Amino acid sequence: MNRAFENASRSAAFAAPDLVHGEHFAVRLNWRNSGNANAFGITGAAVLSEGFAHGGRLTGTLGIAFAGSQVGGNAGLQFSW
Repeated sequence: MNRAFENASRSAAFAAPDLVHGEHFAVRLNWRNSGNANAFGITGAAVLSEGFAHGGRLTGTLGIAFAGSQVGGNAGLQFSW
């Protein structure tokens, strides 16, 4: 049961920064508690291209989170226009 709480906490600690117009890089620190498990995560986001696919914006994210003895990572891409 404790492992389930660690997994839930860790996944919630992956919240990525939200980049709005004019911002090009951000770092976000996250803490989450689920049941009796705490998780700490750090995620970052960066604009990879402002003129992607005829004016779109490509953003990439990376993150790592720790909960008890568990460690997890994530990566993502976002295309917006």
